[in-house]
Amino acid sequence: ATLNPVNVTIASGDTASVAADRFAIVFETTTLSAGDAIAANAVVYPNPVSGEEFFIELPNQEQTAITVYNSLGQLVHNSQTTSARNAISTINWNSGIYFVKLKSATSQQTIKLIVK
Repeated sequence: ATLNPVNVTIASGDTASVAADRFAIVFETTTLSAGDAIAANAVVYPNPVSGEEFFIELPNQEQTAITVYNSLGQLVHNSQTTSARNAISTINWNSGIYFVKLKSATSQQTIKLIVK
């Protein structure tokens, strides 16, 4: 978002300067995601993970980056895929909360994952 500073001068002798309808505040609906193609259709399971791997099913076979971070923000997995179904090993991961980021050329999504 870009902030635009505004200077306002009020002249007591100018009725337009102090008019109640001098300014208008306009609100716009904004989507805070890069896109919905992955977000609406990607499936991560099982969640929570109690075994040695979890799966990611993607809605299409476009090039997608899969990155996983632990709760400290450390990268624990990084791969690229065009497969619809992807298995990610959790063998050397500690129990805790992880964030799975899926990013393609047209969209991205971050999913919270719990590893037991």
